[in-house]
Amino acid sequence: VRLRDAQQPAYPVMALADAVLLSAAVNDLGMGLIFGRLVEAWVKPKDLLVCYSTSGTSLNVVEAARVAKQQGAYVIAWTTERPNLLADLADLALRFPGDAAAIQEATMRGEHQLTALVLEELRKSGRGR
Repeated sequence: VRLRDAQQPAYPVMALADAVLLSAAVNDLGMGLIFGRLVEAWVKPKDLLVCYSTSGTSLNVVEAARVAKQQGAYVIAWTTERPNLLADLADLALRFPGDAAAIQEATMRGEHQLTALVLEELRKSGRGR
């Protein structure tokens, strides 16, 4: 997927949203451990896990962040401005005011801007492809 620059290289990114895998994990582990187990399998030290929870208290997302931190990964949380466990676990907590809908709207705008910034910094640092 390209952003503005047609010559920009692709970066390895994975969404933990494969329907078959999620269904099997829910059947075997229950909803609370679903993402944590996937993070345990896939996330390595210095990887980046981006977590979304409008409340910051979704057990499955909080567990994924906890496991990622145990494995030496970095965690960014998109969440509410109210105190919450996900924000406490994150290396960077992006906190938004308002109800769930307002937080989701802010997240959609913000993630596009953050992606552009990260890719630009990778390119400038020579770590980009």
